Amino acid sequence: MNSLGFLPGMQKKATIITKCSNFTVKKAANNETVYSGKVTGPLHQDDVNQDVWIANFSKVKEKGKFYLDIPGVGRSSDFEIGDKVYDFAFYTAMRGFYLWRCGTAVEGEHNGLHYAHAPCHMQDGYQDYIGIENSKRDGTGGWHDAGDYGKYTVNAGATVGVLFLAWDHFQDHLKNVSLDIPDTAPGYPDFLKELKWETDWLLKMQYPDGSGKVSHKLTRLNFSPFIMPEKDSEKRYFTDWSSAATADFAAMLAMAARYFKPYDAKYAQTCLQAATKSYTFLTNNPDNKRPNLRAFRTGGYQTSDTDDRLWATAEMWETTGEAKYLKDFEARAVAAGTGRKRSGSTSKIDENWDWGNVRNLGMFTYLLSEKKGKNADILKDVRGDLLSTADAIVAKGNKDVYGRALNGRYYWGCNGAVARQTLVLQVANKISPKPDYVNTTLDIAGHLFGRNYYGRSYVTGLGHQPPLNPHDRRSGADDIKEPWPGYLVGGGHSARGWKDVQKDYRTNEIAINWQAALVYVLAGFANTHTSAPADDNIQVTEREPDVIFVPTPQVVVDKMLEMAEIKTGDVLYDLGCGDGRIVVTATKRYGIKTFGFDIDPKRVRESLANVKSNKVGHLVTIKQADIFTLDLREANVVTLYLLPELNVKLMPQLAQLKPGSRIVSHDFDMRGAKPVQVYHMKLAREKDSKEDNEDKEDNFRGIFEEFLEEDFGETVEDIFWDKKHAIYKWIVPWEKEATTPPNQE
Repeated sequence: MNSLGFLPGMQKKATIITKCSNFTVKKAANNETVYSGKVTGPLHQDDVNQDVWIANFSKVKEKGKFYLDIPGVGRSSDFEIGDKVYDFAFYTAMRGFYLWRCGTAVEGEHNGLHYAHAPCHMQDGYQDYIGIENSKRDGTGGWHDAGDYGKYTVNAGATVGVLFLAWDHFQDHLKNVSLDIPDTAPGYPDFLKELKWETDWLLKMQYPDGSGKVSHKLTRLNFSPFIMPEKDSEKRYFTDWSSAATADFAAMLAMAARYFKPYDAKYAQTCLQAATKSYTFLTNNPDNKRPNLRAFRTGGYQTSDTDDRLWATAEMWETTGEAKYLKDFEARAVAAGTGRKRSGSTSKIDENWDWGNVRNLGMFTYLLSEKKGKNADILKDVRGDLLSTADAIVAKGNKDVYGRALNGRYYWGCNGAVARQTLVLQVANKISPKPDYVNTTLDIAGHLFGRNYYGRSYVTGLGHQPPLNPHDRRSGADDIKEPWPGYLVGGGHSARGWKDVQKDYRTNEIAINWQAALVYVLAGFANTHTSAPADDNIQVTEREPDVIFVPTPQVVVDKMLEMAEIKTGDVLYDLGCGDGRIVVTATKRYGIKTFGFDIDPKRVRESLANVKSNKVGHLVTIKQADIFTLDLREANVVTLYLLPELNVKLMPQLAQLKPGSRIVSHDFDMRGAKPVQVYHMKLAREKDSKEDNEDKEDNFRGIFEEFLEEDFGETVEDIFWDKKHAIYKWIVPWEKEATTPPNQE
């Protein structure tokens, strides 16, 4: 099972390799049974040659430490259910990049052990292989690539691209995370601070002649022995340029310009200028150019450039908005043979991808861009291919007895490819939310951290029985038995072929591109309990709220959501979200993505607090906004508690919702639109104790105390209990209002 643990409201599974029929979940502290269930199985899988049984205990949502008790099999290791089960793993995995830094001293603590190395490779690098003999220029910095100490532009591309997407997709709960790293980029969030260490080095990889060409790598002529990096004193060289490296450089630096701009506009401009120079060079030199690496025995990373150029055009367009880049991208997107595709496949999205085919990165940027001008047919094709690919990954993950969605494929670095599939799933979930996408992502995390053939974590220093002997020169050369922590090893070339042996670089090496994919997996679920925006993001507005906040009673909320007929994949917008009760209830009950909007900063703070206390920040977004300026088209359920004239004012926006979308309003109709249903209800005072009723009335009075001096003509008790509540429902497109009242229940 996933040895990190499980999130309370999410799927929870374990794979059992001994015949069994029943299981119980018990508290580790006192052996109290909290859940009993039956396993499914036996299920046979050929690649592992096993019959297995699956225990599904997703209904357990209580937090704490537990274990599985399986009659005839025994007791599992203890596991945790909680909101923070991924936090430390994310912290450790992302700090792995800091510990990979080249050109500086690094140090860190893990499980009471101190890991460190002195400044290294301070003579990077020599220019003999780019036509300038016996000359050296600054090439220090960046990250060591893998278990060796080389630095490679192409592999940096797959790495930096994925990490920037992690920031783009999950920055709300990453921006305040401290990684305990040196302040090498003052004012930057730690996550971006670490990426800047790499982009600082990348800027040094452009040729000094101003052409825009980019060296393919910076390494020694052959791999070093297993020594600490500061002991590696061999000459290291800038190599010949390649068009793939130049394109990846342009893509990475265009992204850097975009994401770094809020923190350092001058540096962002430097990045964009460098990206533009390399892109212009590629435009003038359209042929695929492989580097001359005959003198080198270090990593090759040789690849054709079709996918790299496509990615570069997407990032240049997204950063600049210039039409020429969009035109270039769309021409490449429709071209046959873009990137390395499976034989016979015409999909524009790949299930299985890495540094040799980065076109997914470009497709994701294009698909998620909010810029106008995209070709509707191309956009439709990319969207359709994305969802089809994501659905295929879900199907394969569900079929695999260990939740591994790579369909029985094994090869060098396949653990990284498994992790990288979560980008397809998460991007699909952004454009068409579906619990299956999230559950399969969590299954992948579980596979990497112990739900696999070996019953072991694949990540050093984390989870159950993690690797002890990775192919990593630091881990092999220092005096510490335990390896440097937080690194994903590559995995076997067959279902049972992984060897936790240092010399087996084919299955047990570490690498930055696999590590970036691991960070992305974890970023989606780490620190979500602190995902509420900082208070300084909530602005005091001069515009008064359009209505006085009156909380919708919970029983009315429940009925509104029932009438909305919410189903898997729906996205709900609550316009005027108040204290957030509708979005929180909808997400907790139905597992859907919800968005709450309110212009009142007090209400926004209340909603954020409600989201945080209910631990639903991974699916609920609260924004301070004027609802009359919103584009509502992403929603297919909209809830309202406004006034009739405000509902009417929203009608042009609501009319743009997708056909079949539901609109549900508490108390007020929408003149000119005929509801398909109107439901009347009155709160039942007798259902609660006298004390409970008085508490509810006091809460209501507290909300209204600033308005009670006005003449409402009713007591607070009358307003809260005796008032009838009406709920109106429309389906888009609605029928124009009839002259006779609608049927009422």
